[in-house]
Amino acid sequence: LLMISCGLAVHGLHQYGYSLPKNRAEYRENPDAVLAMAGIEAPAGSAERMIFENRLMDGGPSATFALANTLAGYLLAASVISVTVLLTSWNALGRSQQIKFTSLAVLLASGLFATRSRTSIIALLLSTAVIVVARSRFIRRRARSLWIGLVSLASATVLGLGYLSVFGN
Repeated sequence: LLMISCGLAVHGLHQYGYSLPKNRAEYRENPDAVLAMAGIEAPAGSAERMIFENRLMDGGPSATFALANTLAGYLLAASVISVTVLLTSWNALGRSQQIKFTSLAVLLASGLFATRSRTSIIALLLSTAVIVVARSRFIRRRARSLWIGLVSLASATVLGLGYLSVFGN
């Protein structure tokens, strides 16, 4: 998972820094040629052309996936694993392993941030916070308070989702 994610992150970062800007410039110069190269028949003003333009102009890197959010989800899992290994095993890792896992975590997080997937970025930050809190002595000292807080948070979430399902759009 980590090695494949590393390759996907490199591919995504290449798209972010090179391929996408190049493709956008080519599309601005000659939209019909780019559409023909992609094998898409989309006359000016059509829904297909608008979808293509939106994905090209606003989308982030997608590597081998169809959407940037799909890449972000995959990179999220690998990022959380690498951060977990770093935070839980730092003292047990040798110097070269520390450097490798730190480099891997930075590469994966960079690829994740390049996708501009807000949900995945928030999930990475929250996961890292949970790992840090779980590793601290905070939980051991305040276990009862923590459980009360978690139950309260879960109850509020369920009530909020119920409210949205009844009254939401």
